Amino acid sequence: MFSMATVSRLAVAALFFFLLAAEAASAPVTGSKHGIERYSRIFGFGNSLTDTGNSDIYPLTAGGVSTRPPYGQTYFGHPSGRASDGRIIIDFLGNRKLNCLWVLELITHLLCKRGSSSSHFVTFLICVQAVEKLKVPQPLPYLAGKTAADFVNGVNFAISGATVLEPEFLRSKGLMVFVPVSLINETNWFKHVVRLLSPSVHEQRKIMANSFFFVGEMGINDYYAALLSNRTIDQTASLVPHVVGTIRKAITAMVTSGARTVMVTGMPPLGCAPYLLAQFPGAPSDYDPVSGCNTRLNGLAERHNRALKVALLKLMATYRFRAFIYADVYSPIVNVATSPTKYGFGKTPLAACCGGGGGKYNFNFTMFCGVRGSTTCTDPSKSVYWDGIHFTEAANRFIASAVLGRFQ
Repeated sequence: MFSMATVSRLAVAALFFFLLAAEAASAPVTGSKHGIERYSRIFGFGNSLTDTGNSDIYPLTAGGVSTRPPYGQTYFGHPSGRASDGRIIIDFLGNRKLNCLWVLELITHLLCKRGSSSSHFVTFLICVQAVEKLKVPQPLPYLAGKTAADFVNGVNFAISGATVLEPEFLRSKGLMVFVPVSLINETNWFKHVVRLLSPSVHEQRKIMANSFFFVGEMGINDYYAALLSNRTIDQTASLVPHVVGTIRKAITAMVTSGARTVMVTGMPPLGCAPYLLAQFPGAPSDYDPVSGCNTRLNGLAERHNRALKVALLKLMATYRFRAFIYADVYSPIVNVATSPTKYGFGKTPLAACCGGGGGKYNFNFTMFCGVRGSTTCTDPSKSVYWDGIHFTEAANRFIASAVLGRFQ
């Protein structure tokens, strides 16, 4: 094993060489001003944190509360198929800039990790891609299209209520299912679109290579199903290997179809979400004294995120010259919950802006946002949570900036 100093020098040298080689290799192909490939479209996957309209069309969820005012009031002026007062994270991807600097963070992480060797650095370095502004159109909700022409500019497969695990698996564990759509269904929808876009496997792979893949947060609905079925947090955590394993299989399907860049979102802090705080109260010792978040529920999210990072490391080792980017949405929310005014939010970050129920979480399903009798705060931009489950546009912008800012 090389010394730490030697490994560091090798990593920096390899990174410099790779960046030069990547730019030179891409120059003849793209026609970009700087010779760096631009993406043509986004393919999105996820649940209600990423859904931009599928739930409005799917028969079992059409006509839900998010199709009524005040949803969409901040940006669109009307409900837009998004579970927010405005835009969500995927909406903020289109004009952001990413580049190879994010690899430095990964190198630093490995330098601090006991037992790391030079082979790990090679794995990271060869997975990096240089990327200019995405500058892509908003992807069409999958259920809103039918033909290849509908999907040529990108597709969003995310749908509210989706789980990672198949409904049959969850039911076999005695867990309730809200919407019978899983990540496996979304992956099958994706494969259908790939076939629609071109009958040629070669052309399909070219299209996928020129696309940006965004896997929004998934797994919350699986864990929520367990908690609602009276499982303890420890029992719920037993689902983590199944959930993360299925996410890994879905990413593998994307890569084998030709995907070269996949951003995978981690789980936000479950113990800071008003609906979980209101529904699953803990002992006094379970709450962080500064943020007020439930540390045991947050521990479940942290366990999921650790397993997800390991899965991405394994994918990096298997698929060379592919970029697998972990998007940390956990830290930004914990930071806001701890110091809300520092980041421009109000003093009650754990309270829903829209809804009812009062108290420090302002959440009750009988007074859910959009239901008769519910109320909306005067300034959603000061709130983190819109309806107690989903984020406000202000929070979504903050999360997207925090995530993407690390890769600019």
